[in-house]
Amino acid sequence: MTTLTEWLNWIEQQHPKAIDLSLDRVRRAAEILNVLHFECPVITVGGTNGKGSTVATLAAIYTAAGYRCGVYTSPHLLHHNERIVIAGEKVKDADLCAAFEAIEKAKGSISLTYFEYSTLAALYCFQRSHLDVIILEVGLGGRLDAVNIVDSDVAILTTVDLDHTDYLGDTREAIGREKAGIFRADKPAIYGDAPPVSTVLSSAKDKGAHLLLAAHDFHYQENDVDWQWENKAVHYSHLPKPKIVLSNAALALEAIDGLQAKLPVDIDAISQGLKTVCAPARFQCIAENPKILIDVAHNPQASRNLHQQLTHLGWQGRLHIVFSHLATKDGLGTLLPWQGCEASWYLAPLNVENATPLDQILANFDSLGITPYQKYGTIEGAYRAAQQNAKPEETILVFGSFHTVAAVMQIQENMRCLLP
Repeated sequence: MTTLTEWLNWIEQQHPKAIDLSLDRVRRAAEILNVLHFECPVITVGGTNGKGSTVATLAAIYTAAGYRCGVYTSPHLLHHNERIVIAGEKVKDADLCAAFEAIEKAKGSISLTYFEYSTLAALYCFQRSHLDVIILEVGLGGRLDAVNIVDSDVAILTTVDLDHTDYLGDTREAIGREKAGIFRADKPAIYGDAPPVSTVLSSAKDKGAHLLLAAHDFHYQENDVDWQWENKAVHYSHLPKPKIVLSNAALALEAIDGLQAKLPVDIDAISQGLKTVCAPARFQCIAENPKILIDVAHNPQASRNLHQQLTHLGWQGRLHIVFSHLATKDGLGTLLPWQGCEASWYLAPLNVENATPLDQILANFDSLGITPYQKYGTIEGAYRAAQQNAKPEETILVFGSFHTVAAVMQIQENMRCLLP
């Protein structure tokens, strides 16, 4: 293989399962590659929702403080390179290809999934980048996720709710136990749910982790124009409001405070980071006149949060919503928060594996009595219709899946490329 596209196509075919939750194979490969241990602090971020925003806040603040950050996230929206960011720059194709080649030489007969290849590539690139801090986002679950082969200095668990139930269990307690697998003995374990899920508490105790709970060990309060945050040792007032959910920013501040001895950060860097943080496709505005908001909310909890954010923001005129989701997700539960929302809906099936058939999407709308809606053959068709119908002062919202949002982002990118 000589190009990144060739490598990505190839690694997609190298394991019989797209998802194979286990650590033995990927850990053996990592040991051979010597990418398990780092000189700099490592922060692991897991949870049902809020991971991306929390990671983005950490990276923005540490960057503002002058530190070189290595950031690993998933999935990507348009380009695989988005998953690995080093000192604010997406990894280059050549460096990814070199990482995949090194992995292939090292692993021998070990079979790896696409995500495991990607994780090892991130760790390989980080080892060679002279970093001050590494931030790793968990892909799925926690205990058996490939990211969990690395022992972190701080673990953050944002929220625990129902998602990926086929792999993690069908209760918050079962899912909480899996996600708490990223906790480590004698290390800070920061958890955002209030009240907390009981299995997270018991798992932290069993592991000997130093558990820090939102609304107990640290607190935040939103004011009209700013917000404040405090724990038992520090109080920050008049903080600028970031363009993300404050509860996620609060988690990031607790992690940063816990690492002050190794990575000192002053209030100026915190304020600057909060001003500049941007979490792609998390309540992100990508255009104006009409305003176009995109959000990767794809489960009931994320959908509830999105609805609350949009209601708080408000909108003028008619709200236009482009929506679709995967068959592996709780489509009915994701739609439930929008049952009483007055909006025009534009519905289409996704052009990916495990897409929900359009008939099923329509059945969910009918069962909840959500109207009016129009159906289209593609997300592009649905989005184009929303653009045509929305007045300049109105709002278009796109959500339901990473794939739904990515399709619209690709359209916008193509439009920019056509501009003179």
